Amino acid sequence: MELQLALALPINPTYHKKRTFSQLLMMDHAAPPESTLTDHVMLPTLSLLPLTPNHHHDDDHHSQCSNITKDDEEEESVVGWPPVNYHWRKKLRVDEVVGNNNNNNHMVSVADHRHHSVYVKVKMEGVGIARKVDLSMHQSFHTLKQTLMDMFGKCNIQQSNNYELAYLDKEGDWLLAQDLPWRSFVGCARRLKLVKSSR
Repeated sequence: MELQLALALPINPTYHKKRTFSQLLMMDHAAPPESTLTDHVMLPTLSLLPLTPNHHHDDDHHSQCSNITKDDEEEESVVGWPPVNYHWRKKLRVDEVVGNNNNNNHMVSVADHRHHSVYVKVKMEGVGIARKVDLSMHQSFHTLKQTLMDMFGKCNIQQSNNYELAYLDKEGDWLLAQDLPWRSFVGCARRLKLVKSSR
């Protein structure tokens, strides 16, 4: 059996037929019929690339390996997959330069705000689908609770008073959110839950 390496599909029609293992075994032991030998078209095979940079294959060609030098800027552009990351990385560099100039305080606050976004998962008792919210977009428990009630479709004031906000801290304990200052809450909250109050 011969391995063909090519960039196109093989043009031999026998490759398109499905065969069982026993048929393959019989074909290996038996001589191929003359009709398949005349129909078989041999495709040229490509030479394999060497794995080592200093390897020279004298039979095919006498070419020298050349090293490609890149700028520092090009090296930094390789950031992995997906390539969208490069766009965001470049944008962050521009925002840092703007932040160093101190000419436009609004741009500095926007750049700092994007760096410190804190997304947490939020569940509501009685609702099967969880959502995520950015805690850095809010300045108090009141605005956060209003946003969460709007997200879950509980918009009126009476319904929002029936729920309390609980959070999961770093140790894995569920605590009431209003028991600590806002900045401490943003720093230690891992998950949020809207639970029905016992009042």
